Amino acid sequence: MGMQTIFERPRPVLLCGLARRQPYSGRHVKIILCVVVPLLLISEAGAASDAISGQRLISASRLIDMIGVNTHLQQLDGTYGDLPKVLQLFKFLGVTRARDVMPGGNTLGIVRRMIYDKIRFNFFIPTGWEKGRTVGYLKSLEANVPGAVTSVEGYNEINNHPVEFNGRSGPAAALFGQQAIYKAIKNDDILKDKPVLDLSGFEMTEASNPEKRVTLNGYADGMNLHVYAQNGSQPGHWIREGVPDIYRSLNDHPRKAITEFGYASLPQTGWRVIGVDERSQAKGLLNGIFDAAIAGFDWIYLYELVDQRFDSSSQNRELHFGLFKYDYQPKPAAFAIRNMIDVLNDDPKLATPSVADSSDDKVNISLDREPGDIAVRSLRIRKTNGSLVVAVWRETPFWDRAKGGPLEAPGLPSKISFHKPCGSIKLYDVLESRDPTLMKSSNSMTVDVKDYVQLVECTKV
Repeated sequence: MGMQTIFERPRPVLLCGLARRQPYSGRHVKIILCVVVPLLLISEAGAASDAISGQRLISASRLIDMIGVNTHLQQLDGTYGDLPKVLQLFKFLGVTRARDVMPGGNTLGIVRRMIYDKIRFNFFIPTGWEKGRTVGYLKSLEANVPGAVTSVEGYNEINNHPVEFNGRSGPAAALFGQQAIYKAIKNDDILKDKPVLDLSGFEMTEASNPEKRVTLNGYADGMNLHVYAQNGSQPGHWIREGVPDIYRSLNDHPRKAITEFGYASLPQTGWRVIGVDERSQAKGLLNGIFDAAIAGFDWIYLYELVDQRFDSSSQNRELHFGLFKYDYQPKPAAFAIRNMIDVLNDDPKLATPSVADSSDDKVNISLDREPGDIAVRSLRIRKTNGSLVVAVWRETPFWDRAKGGPLEAPGLPSKISFHKPCGSIKLYDVLESRDPTLMKSSNSMTVDVKDYVQLVECTKV
């Protein structure tokens, strides 16, 4: 690994630049730059009677299917070298999406084994790819296990990994290469329906001029962001609704993906990319998933599955981004995501990716006191068993950047009322358990809204 560097561009506003590590090959350091833009997503006190009626409604199966994790399967000398344990980690989480570089060498067989264990892949294309070999391998995966390839992604972080293509180099080569990738996938009978995601890092290159790209037509089916919250802050400042700043010049509005999103669980002080403790990491990752759902993202890939190696110095932030420790033990983030998926678990055979809103799906949130500048956020989730779940949280600061320690904001008492009759109401604190922490026979419940997502379920009568 190397020391992290921050590359600062002279732009007044940027949703998010790129990240940090040596994720896939070579001894590369990644870079990130983000600017805080406040976002309030729900009415504050005084408008509680219809506080959530305008909020997004999503099916539980669709929310779960958004979630993936980054892996580093080519790094066989670390934790990813034990494939049975890696598969156990996926099973523990309940996540089936993975993101990794297009495999080669020994990794070809490893990926085949993983897809037979129902892991599906978003592959990003490395520089030096060859059309015949790349398309041929992807076709073979998809032909043997339909759905194995969920999407294909362009070059990864071209600001950190310069691209050469057809005698060209730099950002121009990357754009020509991206067009070639798109064409190769769309001209193949088996792969043509697979979404192609944009390359990443274009906005962070010195020579680029992203304003000139007014469409992704011919380049990609989806926008691609890497999001790493700065200064140990909450994720909602960076995961926002609408068109991301780096795509602000587009005339079209394609789908949106966050292909890297993470927090390092190494408590630190300072500015910009700093680590937090394990509990704060869990809060940030959990909240970010729901922020992405509210903001209309189609996919979010957490960075990363497991710490790659043992950090003997306890100072290498790059070795602490995993949901699991280097010894494969789950961190609080792994428990929280597992618990959340268990609570929301749906039968995908019965579920549909979209749901129609109705008056029965309305939920009121009444606040006992003024929330100040940080509003309550919420997302409604419908399960195929007839239950309606509302996720509620506030993104108050959870990390003291100056002291390098966690912050625990007091809960905001709020009455949550469902319009539809409830067999019971259950409150789940998924950071603590997958079992309800409170249950009552009623259509309403008072909940202390915390600085991380809690789930309130109205079960079917």
